Amino acid sequence: MMEAQEPRLKACPFCGGEAEFYRGSQNHDGHMVEYVLVRCTNCKAGTRRTEYPAAEPVHPNEDAKAARLWNRRIRQTWD
Repeated sequence: MMEAQEPRLKACPFCGGEAEFYRGSQNHDGHMVEYVLVRCTNCKAGTRRTEYPAAEPVHPNEDAKAARLWNRRIRQTWD
């Protein structure tokens, strides 16, 4: 069985730094939750966390969701 690859992350839109996945866990009213987010290794800008119950294994969907949040760019048009 092939292992899923982590999604590709774009450079930081603020400083051009390298982005990385950051994972952690936290107790919410007696229930442990795991979370994943993406943040810049240079300026520490990051996405909001995507959370899931700690009892469940990490899904590639959570990484993909965090990557989509990070990789989203708004196209600006200047007059």
